[in-house]
Amino acid sequence: MKNAKVLGALILSLVVVSVVLDFCQEYVFSRLVKSVIAPAFLLLYWLTVTPKNKYFTWFLILFSIPEITSFTELFIETNADMYLYYTFGNILYILAYIVLFYGVCRDLNFSKILKSYKPHLIVLILLNLYIMYVLLTIVQPKFPELHMLLIEVIYNIVMLLLLTASLLLYFSKDNKKALFLFFGSLCIVFSEVLQIAYFYISERDGFNIVSIILFSMAFCFYYFYAKTKNEDTFKLLVE
Repeated sequence: MKNAKVLGALILSLVVVSVVLDFCQEYVFSRLVKSVIAPAFLLLYWLTVTPKNKYFTWFLILFSIPEITSFTELFIETNADMYLYYTFGNILYILAYIVLFYGVCRDLNFSKILKSYKPHLIVLILLNLYIMYVLLTIVQPKFPELHMLLIEVIYNIVMLLLLTASLLLYFSKDNKKALFLFFGSLCIVFSEVLQIAYFYISERDGFNIVSIILFSMAFCFYYFYAKTKNEDTFKLLVE
């Protein structure tokens, strides 16, 4: 309990400091502080949650590696090194999302979903296709190299698949655990969309600040997801 409070206070401090630094246009330091948030949640999860879900654990580990090594970008001087850094980091992010997506799919009853939620599934597929089209329209002019564009597309597809699987899990389970997972996935998708808006549309500080907050909320919800038991129903949350 004491460890949870200390680490929780540390994470909150990291979020506040990152937002303040970004607001003060100290973007490099803001990014460095933000890079510690996901690893801090990994430490919080490791010390306070038992039993541990192996898929969620690997998600946090794989996601934390490129986050905590993001400072190396400051020392990159050549385009070749930048391509290598971009490729390595995003492959780890993609693997992280795939691992969590696979873990979520293991809890899904696909026969029940196809029987009871077929209209929802069709709407979700169409919505995902539209979102991917919009994102591709935004990022394609910025990525003349085919392999970088391909990585960006795969990254967004996997992220949206995780969001879709999380929502379907909530539909079928209707409990707090699934709800926290969906909220976490929703926050991380919106965080990424705002990052894209910041980098490729308009470098407004508001986009980046809200993105940092949503990113932190995503991992907060993911932590609650990992900590909550399956038998806790949504009705208990309401009550």
